[in-house]
Amino acid sequence: MVVTINPLPIFTVTNPAAVCSPSTVNITNATSGTAGLIYSYWNDNAATNSLSNPSAIAASGTYYIKATNSFGCSTISPVVVTINPLPVFTVTNPAAVCSPSTVSITNAASGTSGLIYSYWNDSAATNAIVNPNVISATGTYYIKATNSFNCFTISPVVVTINPLPVFTVTNPAAVCSPSTVNITTAASGTVGLVYTYWNDSAATNSLSNPGAIAASGTYYIKATNSFGCYVVSPVVVTINPIPVFTVTNPAAVCSPNTVSITNVASGTAGFTYTYWNDIAATNGIINPGAIAASGTYYIKATNSFGCFTINPVVVTINPLPVFTVTNPAAVCSPSTVNITFAASGTAGLT
Repeated sequence: MVVTINPLPIFTVTNPAAVCSPSTVNITNATSGTAGLIYSYWNDNAATNSLSNPSAIAASGTYYIKATNSFGCSTISPVVVTINPLPVFTVTNPAAVCSPSTVSITNAASGTSGLIYSYWNDSAATNAIVNPNVISATGTYYIKATNSFNCFTISPVVVTINPLPVFTVTNPAAVCSPSTVNITTAASGTVGLVYTYWNDSAATNSLSNPGAIAASGTYYIKATNSFGCYVVSPVVVTINPIPVFTVTNPAAVCSPNTVSITNVASGTAGFTYTYWNDIAATNGIINPGAIAASGTYYIKATNSFGCFTINPVVVTINPLPVFTVTNPAAVCSPSTVNITFAASGTAGLT
């Protein structure tokens, strides 16, 4: 009687290296054993539920490999597949800022506890950001979250650094008091800027009437663009004083005497005086040192700023009496003659 006891297959199973989802695992190369063995792959250790795709397993777990030799003898061994999960995290784009402010993206990510974040210029995470706390340029950057399994996910984060308005301020021309200055036309810049007007460089004290400023000083124009970014620039308003001077009317004289008005004005040193027939100072007096007719004339005082004041001066040249004398009739001595009746003229003469 011949008894035959065939040997079982001899083989070893090496658990494949863990991978990160969504990668898959191939268990068809996890075995080594005697040449000629035939391997099959199963979901259960009884080898009743066949594994449909042993070269691309997508879920962690214990699977089974059955080795069958030429005698039809078989051995079943387990193989452990580990597919680690990716980090779960969210990225919130930081609020836009205005240049030259910078943005930190180190607090833009939130996720499972224990994740390690790193920051990159590219989606492949090959070019690290030198300082993710101080990003100074608009653009898309990338945050890489790595978990304890060394699995990682890379997500984009958008940084927006809006430009400041570009505008120029031209100081308005100086004027003479009591004229006012309009600074609403002093600024020019990009189309769409909104201008506001302030008493202070911090733009906290609004200017009530920027179209009619009545006092010299430095004021401020704030230009705001569509992003809400702004620049505050100074504008200098100059309102020069007018001359302050007095005119003393000259003493009246009798014709044919003349009057000089060149010495009747007094004011601050340095004024220039000119003399006119009219209050608009358009018709100059030819000889203000020898005026021969009564009337109201005008003196214009101009200071070093080119500002002027015009004041009137009254000249009085009184007429001489007009009268006639009639010689009295001759008489014989010792008679006398009365000459109090020899003169006749305008009423009121003495």
